[in-house]
Amino acid sequence: MKNMLASYIYKLLCTKSFELVNHNTSKFFDDYFEIFTNGSVDIRFSSSKSYSTIDVRIASEEAKWYDLALIIAYLLSEKDLSKAKKSEEYFEFFNCYFDQIIELFNEINYSITQEKLDELGSERARQLFPGIISQ
Repeated sequence: MKNMLASYIYKLLCTKSFELVNHNTSKFFDDYFEIFTNGSVDIRFSSSKSYSTIDVRIASEEAKWYDLALIIAYLLSEKDLSKAKKSEEYFEFFNCYFDQIIELFNEINYSITQEKLDELGSERARQLFPGIISQ
């Protein structure tokens, strides 16, 4: 992770029994990804062309990642899914709602979480591209 906020999040992950299991940094553009896991939940931090993201998935699936923006929208019941937040807001949310995020992705809750996040993802696409993506 490339900045002070990310360093703070790294310390948080360590205190919550997460460990770094995969990472890569580009030699040319300083793009990177880092994947942490606690065995149940994987968390990925990545940056490409100065666009940073935080994504979460259930570790047993090793499949679909869900971005923090959708997770925020789900937990806070946000209706406007087209507004971007600043990186600092994502890190603050991640810190404040960390335990709830992990709870969403446990084996018991995951199927409901997956269904709701997929619905929100479709709704976000409709909001971002009205008239192109149908109901």
